Amino acid sequence: QREEGPKAGRVVALLSPSGGSGSSTLAASIATTLAQEFGDCGLIDLRMGVGDQAAMFDLRPSRTLADLCDHVTRLDQSLFDQFLVRHASGVWLLAAPTQMADLARVTCKGVRRALALARVRFSHVVVDMGNLLTGEQIEALWQADWILLVVRLDFTSVRNTRRILDALADLGIGRDRMRLVVNGLGQRRQLDVRQAEAAVGMKVHHQVPYDAATVHAAINSGVPLVLHRRFRGISRSIKTLAHSVN
Repeated sequence: QREEGPKAGRVVALLSPSGGSGSSTLAASIATTLAQEFGDCGLIDLRMGVGDQAAMFDLRPSRTLADLCDHVTRLDQSLFDQFLVRHASGVWLLAAPTQMADLARVTCKGVRRALALARVRFSHVVVDMGNLLTGEQIEALWQADWILLVVRLDFTSVRNTRRILDALADLGIGRDRMRLVVNGLGQRRQLDVRQAEAAVGMKVHHQVPYDAATVHAAINSGVPLVLHRRFRGISRSIKTLAHSVN
């Protein structure tokens, strides 16, 4: 069940059916775009044991989602804010735990409560899911208003996307909240977009062009791509994607 507060911010979850799809880069830039437009934006990193979002913004959080879950029974809006770290762009990050010993401390109840409080705190909340479907990720998918399935145009990614869609259907999560996003369009020997649509059984909502040099430069600098190279075609494309789920 979704917890509702005085106001209900919009939750956008990015799920990558295969690793290496660039969903974390997209999540960071979508959150940044929304923060610039609305003054701030929540970003929750659910990539347990990885926690790429802190590096994307060159942040060093002292607390993570695991620490929040330890305090879930007394978690209110004021305490919730203490687990967030702010970036100059206006993005407020709830970081994922990166130490393996901390992963077991993360609970579905904690994720559910964090999302409920984030909805009250922010008009938009972006969730970086990675490519797993654990109980915590499924909890976030239940709460999401939009689910962006980030796919590469290769056989493995397309096959896994179809499998993810079937799994989500079994969970009762309808396709009406899902959007298929092709990332890295324009690489050599890719599948055709129409082939991918036919295999997945869903139309592509948005296509982000391939620009590995720009992506790597942004990641290495610890600056979200839409700020690091704001006038590049890939940055303009991601901004359009962010606006499409607004």
